[in-house]
Parts: sequence; structure tokens; C-alpha cells
Amino acid sequence: MSALTDWVIVRFEQIAPLTLKLYFADQTEQLINFEPILRGVWLRPLRDPAYFQQVKLNEAGNLEWPDGQDFNPEALHNWPVFAQLYIQDGQRAEDAENIFLKDKQPAGRSAQKKSVRVHKRRQRQSSPNPV
Repeated sequence: MSALTDWVIVRFEQIAPLTLKLYFADQTEQLINFEPILRGVWLRPLRDPAYFQQVKLNEAGNLEWPDGQDFNPEALHNWPVFAQLYIQDGQRAEDAENIFLKDKQPAGRSAQKKSVRVHKRRQRQSSPNPV
């Protein structure tokens, strides 16, 4: 067998709400708790146990959820090597999302007051002087 066919998942079992036992074509198995890696916009929906249960094997022999979430089959096959990378990637995704959301939040109260003062000043400057 080649490495690509070794990574094919032939079946899986849900062991706990966010944990699957995977059985690969090369007769190996992996027990994976996905909870620590389900971070960021793309993977966060899998935290919902009802959605997580909707996992299926796709035609390539990989896990896939209804909205298209999936995982690298080599990573699943060699989970002890890749788990920490997925955890770090999830943390980076969450950090980036938090920065984005922080930048999109409305200005604080003091910034809003300043904006109103500037707006009023501009109105006074642009209005014609009464004669």
C-alpha cells in the first residue's frame, strides 16, 4: 500500500460527543478528541454535538461535515504528530478573529464624544456667517 491509500478511513465510531475512533485502510486506528482544535470561524460549528454527529465518510475516505469541514487525512492518520499543530492553528485563527472583531467594534464613549465635537466644529466652520 502507498501512504495515500494507508490514510483512507474505512470506518469510524463516535466514542464521546467530540471524540471519534478512526479505522484506516492500513489496519491502524486513531482515537481523536477533536475538542481542543475546534476553534475559529471554520471549525467552531463542530463544537455543537448535534452538528458534530453529522460527520460522514466522503468518497475519498475522509471525514466530512455538511458545511464542508474536513481534516487532512495524513494528519488524522498520524494524529500524535499533528495534534499540536492543529491546536496552534486554532489558536492563531481565534486570535486573528478577535483582532478583527476588536477593530470592527464601535468607538468607545470618549471617542464618540470627540467625534460629535469635531462634527459640530465643522458645521460651525462651514455655515455661512449671518450678516
